[in-house]
Amino acid sequence: MYFCIYFHSLFSLCYEREIEIERGCEKKIVLLEMSAFATSASDEETTAGADSGIQDSEEARARRALMMAEGIPESVDRNEDGEIKGIVGGGRTDVDPIVKVVGKLKESGATVKHENVDDRGKTDGEEGTAAVPWGTLPSRLNPEHYETGKLKTVGKREKKRQQSGNMIAQISTLLPSHASTGRVVAVDFCCGSGHVGLVLAAMRPDIDVYFLDCNAVALAHAKNRAAQLQISNVKFLKMDIREYPVDDLPFHVGFALHGCGPATDFVLDKCLAARASYVMCPCCVGFIQNERAEERVLPSSEMFRCTCGVTREEFIRLSQRADHTSLQGAVGDQGQYAMRLVNEDRNCLAREYAKGDGSYATFHYDMYPKTCSPKNQMIIGRFTSK
Repeated sequence: MYFCIYFHSLFSLCYEREIEIERGCEKKIVLLEMSAFATSASDEETTAGADSGIQDSEEARARRALMMAEGIPESVDRNEDGEIKGIVGGGRTDVDPIVKVVGKLKESGATVKHENVDDRGKTDGEEGTAAVPWGTLPSRLNPEHYETGKLKTVGKREKKRQQSGNMIAQISTLLPSHASTGRVVAVDFCCGSGHVGLVLAAMRPDIDVYFLDCNAVALAHAKNRAAQLQISNVKFLKMDIREYPVDDLPFHVGFALHGCGPATDFVLDKCLAARASYVMCPCCVGFIQNERAEERVLPSSEMFRCTCGVTREEFIRLSQRADHTSLQGAVGDQGQYAMRLVNEDRNCLAREYAKGDGSYATFHYDMYPKTCSPKNQMIIGRFTSK
């Protein structure tokens, strides 16, 4: 599986240490004018908020309302007057990466989807978790009865059940209601022990489900589970995502639950090459910084990179911020917002990719309940051929 738990935990600890250093006044705070998304501020602007002593004036509330209208979450670091903060260090002023990227998007006239909306309307709510008829499926498919691996506590098993239900709910909307055996294929990338793919295969015996993972142990476990449950409409592939032969094994829907770092982008690449719909729940996106510039252009989409002028460095900083959705308070809220922007870049790439022979309709979806995982944001792309 594409998980790097140890390094992710270490990275989170480093980030928490950085916050402590900032609070220890080893970095100077500078106020930024929101309307211009300034990259620096004058000395007068820097000291105005501190000297005024205003806690919640009408002007401050108006500034906060303007920020929300501009698409910046209220939890983004501000001074007591509601102005955006930047950080000065090493002889230069660094604007918060969220502020900088959103500023460029708005200056270019681009729009970013912040709500869970697609062509069917709002997608928030509990209905997604009811998509799996757990009561009619073999009990061993339900993570609540799964006591091996890392799901040894009731809480972990319940969260995995909720995650699987959210994934299945969205995958089901992309599959035809009825299909001839062998003609419709869904691929479970980064499948692990098959929590999502095996449920889908059991629910839809009229389609084929392929399982792909580079971890031989996890893949063998998924294969054994399928054999024990007598699920036959499956195929198992031990390989790197980048090795998947799209021309030899075409598919209609690709999905990945918590594909770590660039793994989500590798899955998206394969889905776009196959002109396949996709459902993905990314995690650990900060690890995309480990890809060399010659291996992957960042940001991925022309809209972010060319139209809006977001640089590689800015996007990597944004992805690092998106890696902290598990933290509490303002830092966690900012992480969720940064994750939404990184995910929108991926959806933008899909909309740009298939202009000739079809098109992608894309949207965002938050798992319900959000407590099922700190990495609860999903991206969905529905391909329609011309």
